[in-house]
Amino acid sequence: MQGYSLPGKSGALQEVRVFAQYVPQPAGITFTDKEKRGLKNYASSDYESNFPCIIVQFGEMTDLEERSRQHSTCSVRLLIGIYDDEPECQGYQDVLNIQETIRQYLLEHRILANRHLLMMPMKCRLLDAETWPVYFGEMELNYQVGRPIRSNDYVYAFEGLPTKPE
Repeated sequence: MQGYSLPGKSGALQEVRVFAQYVPQPAGITFTDKEKRGLKNYASSDYESNFPCIIVQFGEMTDLEERSRQHSTCSVRLLIGIYDDEPECQGYQDVLNIQETIRQYLLEHRILANRHLLMMPMKCRLLDAETWPVYFGEMELNYQVGRPIRSNDYVYAFEGLPTKPE
């Protein structure tokens, strides 16, 4: 998120970084099989240095029947995370500010990559869990995505018709 900076764990301003699907594994950290299952010994100091960040996660793709005249949809979840170790526990306010900035931008620019239309409703929420000193918010987005028109070969192969006419 260019031009938007918040204090990181070091206290210095950091630009909000964007990660696809997951926060990267900290450098130099290796897991045993047992640790992979529970992530018990994840190096929190390295993990927390990733914040502030936005994690863009694929949700699900939904294809409806062609006859329904509805388009395919793709859901996307944005997790917004910031670091704030102040005892007043007000870091959620920075999360809300980032959410509102993104929300305003998406409402003005509803088409993604010149082909995918943002569908309403768009949902924003704070995560309920106590995660101090890291605070999280979530945004749910749904995009209308294209799908190919079914070819005649499909009709004959999958709809029980005997053979394709010549």
